[in-house]
Amino acid sequence: KRWAWLVLALDVSKAIVLCAVFGPLFGSVLGSFRLGAAVSGLFAILGHCFPVWYGFDGGKGFLAFITAAFFIDWRVGLVGAAVLLAVFFTSHYMSLASILTVVVTASATAVMYRQETWTVVCFSLGALTVILRHGENIRRLVSGTEKKLDIGNRKNR
Repeated sequence: KRWAWLVLALDVSKAIVLCAVFGPLFGSVLGSFRLGAAVSGLFAILGHCFPVWYGFDGGKGFLAFITAAFFIDWRVGLVGAAVLLAVFFTSHYMSLASILTVVVTASATAVMYRQETWTVVCFSLGALTVILRHGENIRRLVSGTEKKLDIGNRKNR
């Protein structure tokens, strides 16, 4: 718990650096900043989920996903942030909030940028990766054994 904020900052930073570097690069070479952000986000997610340093067993990639969403379009990022907060503060299930945020954010991107096929495909692959990484959480949610997180009391229910 001591290091949680540092870990959060580092996880977000990975995606920020990739999107900030490759978004403009894709923009100048291929004419699509959003595609660069989507590709960078996908690689940030994959790198987070399957890090070489930890034997390809990493996290779930959610923070890289939501960070990339803000780079693709700040409005998509805000939609995702709103869903995350609404679901989390009503259910207290972080896993459920993360999964629903990924689904809604990827769907919003697909609706807003349906003409940018590769942007939608890359971002959707990132979303699918995050959802698949939550497989155990989904099983616990279905069986009713997933733990709730109560931030106010700083303890699990």
